[in-house]
Amino acid sequence: MTIVVPELHVPVELRLSPYADRADEACRAFLRDHALARGPAAEDYVRRTRFGALVAGMYPDATAPELARVAEWMGVWSIVDDQLERIGPREPAPAVSRLCTAIVSWLDDPGSGPLGRALHQTWQRIAATASESWQRRFRTEFHRHLDGCEWEAAQVRAGGVPRLRDYLRWRPLFFGAHVALALGEYAENRELPPAAVGDPLLDRVVTIGVELMIISNDLLSADIEAEQGSRVNLVAIVADEQGCSPQQSAYRLAEGYERRLAAYRVAYEDLRTHCEELDPAAGAAVLAYARAPLIWTRGQIAWSTGNPRYSADRAAFYAAIPDHLAEVVARLG
Repeated sequence: MTIVVPELHVPVELRLSPYADRADEACRAFLRDHALARGPAAEDYVRRTRFGALVAGMYPDATAPELARVAEWMGVWSIVDDQLERIGPREPAPAVSRLCTAIVSWLDDPGSGPLGRALHQTWQRIAATASESWQRRFRTEFHRHLDGCEWEAAQVRAGGVPRLRDYLRWRPLFFGAHVALALGEYAENRELPPAAVGDPLLDRVVTIGVELMIISNDLLSADIEAEQGSRVNLVAIVADEQGCSPQQSAYRLAEGYERRLAAYRVAYEDLRTHCEELDPAAGAAVLAYARAPLIWTRGQIAWSTGNPRYSADRAAFYAAIPDHLAEVVARLG
């Protein structure tokens, strides 16, 4: 399957943090020090992935130390996520469940492998300067993310096409959207005020914003996922449910994106009016969080262009990294 990805309008300018190179160097050193990327081919994997550019576009207002920590997290998590996507479909459900439980536990206990130690250390560095309330929210979203990964693995293992309504329920979880948004709070030193957590106006804006993140990501990754044998993607699902070609599905998703963007604008204006009644600092933090899905989407689209992770080189690209999670599965039994 080969589709032409329709151009998506993201109504924010692309801004890049001036600390991109510093963050990239920190990520590369961190992966090397933890023996996650060994040898010239693995070093090339990390260099060409450009983790510094990734976080610089998604979190352009981050401070230098925090952007480096987030780049380290992204580097480690990309390896976990990539390998989990490959292992999940080939292992039975109980084994995947044990593996996901182990990954969640690495926040508190590094275990005995290099991935666990790396994830534990980067989390400890992040948590050292984050509030207790933010840490609790992050832990909750990280756990939900792994629950979503289990669901995704089950769908790919089954080999079919999930129903759209089920997919829309689970995709924000295994996509890790709320983990990404929480990392933005940390990176830019703008934690949500506790009173804003669960606010229905904010939740509406963010829910629509996450839908925009998902549509853009699924369009960008549709070809690669099809090559890997997965039909757990909006392009495949809409094509199946509406009886159209993948290319027609992509165009329909782009149209749906524009409709949801219009809804986002309305919801954001309602929230902005509400924030006028708040303390200025609190209102600014709430609106920054509400804008974050668009900024993330703009940065992700720019970063993915020409990136090997979104090309036919992806399988060979992955082969440069040792299969660390397979070792974990073997240990867990």
